[in-house]
Parts: sequence; structure tokens; C-alpha cells
Amino acid sequence: MIGQRLYVELLSGRFIYHGWFKKSEVKFDEILSVKRTLDFNWPRNRLYGPLTYEIRTSGTCLLVNLLYFGPEFSRKFQERFHGELE
Repeated sequence: MIGQRLYVELLSGRFIYHGWFKKSEVKFDEILSVKRTLDFNWPRNRLYGPLTYEIRTSGTCLLVNLLYFGPEFSRKFQERFHGELE
């Protein structure tokens, strides 16, 4: 995994995420739900940290850990998806 970097970007109409193993690009209007992983049932809620969110679309499920991206992005992410959080 040398040279692999985590990368995330919130654009006007889409969300781009380069994770450890895959690259995902999701349009905001395709998002069905955004859920904190702490809200999952036990034992699944113990697998992820407190700043991890699941973004679900009709075709994919994406787990994003905000801990890797710093406080500025975390604030922007939570502001953008605040109304969509379950």
C-alpha cells in the first residue's frame, strides 16, 4: 500500500472518497441515507470509531472515518449531511 493516500472532497453536487482499497464518487441526489456507525446494533457498532459514517446509495455502501481528515472537513461533512442523518 505504499503511495496509497486517503483523500476526500465535498463538491457542489457530489462526494469523492479515495479509501484504502477503492475510489468512490457519489452524487448527493443518489444518497439514500447517512448513518453514524455508533447507531448500529451491537456488535457491529463496536467495529468502527465514533467519527465513522455509513453513506448508503441504491448501488453501494460506503464507510467514511472522519478522523483521518481533520476538524475542518469533519465540520463541513457534518454540516452538509446533518439533515440526512438517521
